[in-house]
Amino acid sequence: MDLVTFKTNLATSQPLIDIIEDFLLTKDSNHTQRAYRGKLIRFFNALDVVMLDDIGNFQFDELVSKITRYIDSIKKTVIEEKTLRVTNTRTVNLHINTLRSFFKYLVEVYHYPKNPVKQISTLKTEDFSNTTSLTRGEVIDLLSFAKGKHRTSEADFRNYIITIFLFNL
Repeated sequence: MDLVTFKTNLATSQPLIDIIEDFLLTKDSNHTQRAYRGKLIRFFNALDVVMLDDIGNFQFDELVSKITRYIDSIKKTVIEEKTLRVTNTRTVNLHINTLRSFFKYLVEVYHYPKNPVKQISTLKTEDFSNTTSLTRGEVIDLLSFAKGKHRTSEADFRNYIITIFLFNL
């Protein structure tokens, strides 16, 4: 099925906002619904799409191109070591996943031909740990303290061995 067939299969033209609201009912979280609503409305306003059958006015590769340009317009970049680094990867990925999920809904419910966002990859995000780690000096101090006490009792010797294994592994 192509986009023209999709467009002619719609009995009546439906406002896209109604389709978006129906899609949002499939999401359990109010927070997710609010976030998806804002992202979808922003995207379709940028494309000047008001009715569901307006999506059928775009050729598939043209729609993929428009989505890619829209995603690129959201990216914030900085120059690092002569390359551009995206600083808002999580935000960009949220937009990609929102659009991917919505077009998947159109494919399943409204028999849209295929998902144009399926071939757009999410960006790699940096994983940050919220746990603080010991500095090298703190580790040396801890090992020195444990070494100074390791001959006083069996428990201190055990703790010293555990500490050495912990920091060496």
